[in-house]
Amino acid sequence: MLILSAMNTTIPLTRRALLKASSGALLATALWPGALRAADAQRKNLRFAVINDLHIYDDQCSAYFEPLVKQINTEDIDLLLIAGDLTNDSHIEQVDLFKTLFAKIKVPFRVVPGNHDLCQGHKAWDDAFKDCSNYVFDMADWQFIALDTCDGTNYQKITILSSTLDYAKTALAKLDPKKPLVLFTHFPLGENVLYRPTNADDVLDLFKKHNLRAAFSGHFHGFTEHTCRDAVLTTNCCCSRHVSNHDGTKEQGYFILACDDGRLTRTFVEYKPKPA
Repeated sequence: MLILSAMNTTIPLTRRALLKASSGALLATALWPGALRAADAQRKNLRFAVINDLHIYDDQCSAYFEPLVKQINTEDIDLLLIAGDLTNDSHIEQVDLFKTLFAKIKVPFRVVPGNHDLCQGHKAWDDAFKDCSNYVFDMADWQFIALDTCDGTNYQKITILSSTLDYAKTALAKLDPKKPLVLFTHFPLGENVLYRPTNADDVLDLFKKHNLRAAFSGHFHGFTEHTCRDAVLTTNCCCSRHVSNHDGTKEQGYFILACDDGRLTRTFVEYKPKPA
């Protein structure tokens, strides 16, 4: 049985009821299955946002994204993660527009490449976003790892490159296996999710001895949720003027994650830009 907690109402859901629940209800608010380990309960609180698949295309996108940036700036967060496809085909004008728009974000933001971000080659990404393919960082006693799951510009039946797997092995060996860990990628890792890499299990197996709490991905424009051991693996709808969701839903937006008193909760925040 899954418990959805929304406002002051707690609703027990059987599997049958869950299957009938609307995507909006499932996206609204969810408590991560399983609390953090007892040793993590006193860790510092942390709030961060996750957004994916912006597909910035041309100057007309400014009218869509400027209010979005303002909205994100009203959130009580410490960090923003962007899970790939910042641009639609990675032309320098699109990259520059992304940088101009998101330079106004008040908190640090971290990015990882999507396949659309590599249309001009991986070197162009590396030049534009130095050291933003495979990397780790810490914040408020939490560990974060970003992995480049792209196989060039391919969008389906892809295999995550051995260089990414090698990086993950080396990086994880240096991380504290007891501290909570968040992974973010572009390609989805949840079982049976459309566009899942052929070797996604190889990636997840690398985290067996670590306290992986969650993995956030994009590429599939729609909400999915799966579990792998104690970790929850999700994708979200896109947040873009240029593209729509793959699952037929109309909502666009982002997740807010809160780590409070040893619990990680997720809230979906819908973005409704005003008509031009």
